[in-house]
Amino acid sequence: MDRYLTLLHLFAYFVIVGCFITAEKRWTQFLQVSLFASTLMGIYGVLQAVGVFQISPLSFSRVDGTFGNPAFLAVYLLFGIFIALFLLALENKAYAVRWTYGGSIAVQSVALYFTQTRGTILGLLVGLIVAAAFIAWRARTPELRFLRRASWCALATVGFVVLAFLAVRELPVIQKSETLRRIAAISLQHSTVQPRLRAWGIVWQAFLERPVLGWGQETFDSVANKFFDQPMDEVDAWYDRAHSQFLDWLVAGGLPMLALYAALFVLAGWSFAFSSLAVPARAALLGLLAAYVFNNLVTFDGIFSAMYFWLVLAFADSLSSSRPVPLLQRASAISASGMAVAAPVVAVVVGCGVWMLNAPGYVRAQELLSILSNETQEHVVTCSRAAVVATC
Repeated sequence: MDRYLTLLHLFAYFVIVGCFITAEKRWTQFLQVSLFASTLMGIYGVLQAVGVFQISPLSFSRVDGTFGNPAFLAVYLLFGIFIALFLLALENKAYAVRWTYGGSIAVQSVALYFTQTRGTILGLLVGLIVAAAFIAWRARTPELRFLRRASWCALATVGFVVLAFLAVRELPVIQKSETLRRIAAISLQHSTVQPRLRAWGIVWQAFLERPVLGWGQETFDSVANKFFDQPMDEVDAWYDRAHSQFLDWLVAGGLPMLALYAALFVLAGWSFAFSSLAVPARAALLGLLAAYVFNNLVTFDGIFSAMYFWLVLAFADSLSSSRPVPLLQRASAISASGMAVAAPVVAVVVGCGVWMLNAPGYVRAQELLSILSNETQEHVVTCSRAAVVATC
């Protein structure tokens, strides 16, 4: 999912979005359309939770939307929640619109809860803490006095709730909820934490051997084969990814690549923190970055969240006051006759290039999905037969 072709497409997406969406009004409209889509996905997830729609067999009881993976749905909803918070912070007059944003936040939060994805849920909590702390720090004007006090109260409430949860996490009321039970079970000895620790140990050994250039894109399986000396047959073990996007980049490109990836968050955060946006809007964007950082510390990225991230980077670039426009201003427009010659050539080159670069991967992806679908159906049939035998 992080090979060079994907990265080139994401960078092209970043450039195109940054070039064509330049007005604040257009950005708001674009984000509203994106929020509408994520809200629909949140509604679909809630309907899965109540049994209206079926959850994918391999996701068991965890809501996965149309993604087929609860973790991918969770991080998608994470972006949607903070985009709704950002748009809510921009809206000052229309109460109906503000209630709509609030309803979107509620629906997506419920769906996120039922994904049972602990890293993303805790990331949401971290993001809200960062947003509240920024408001408490920067909201100095009289009209924001109430919001500042509410932020301090929210921080105190979150601290109390976290401490209370740690104290009562063994109670039956906590254990009855699958999501809360999964969060309460987090420990260094847990069955889902041990494979991560082993994978991170593999990353450390790989880094020590190639600290500067790394091992290349999507090579963690080769690294695991070299440095992991135990049988790779545990049920909850992963050997294709480090289950940390930051560590995946460390394996792929060494310390320089990790530094470049971290710099994207730092520069975007700097752009948001010192932009001309209102304090609540800046807080929502900073909270989004903090939530995404926490999520990526304990899991890997997917194409859906990666597209959202590059969208956020394009928005951060649009807020920057030091954009490289002089070079573009010196460029001269092509003549009509030159356009008539260049346009067909460019169209043919781009069309052939897009087909040659994307078609083979698309075909392989379709074949892989077909194989996985058949295996899933066979797995469900086998489990159903086993359940019948066990019942008899």
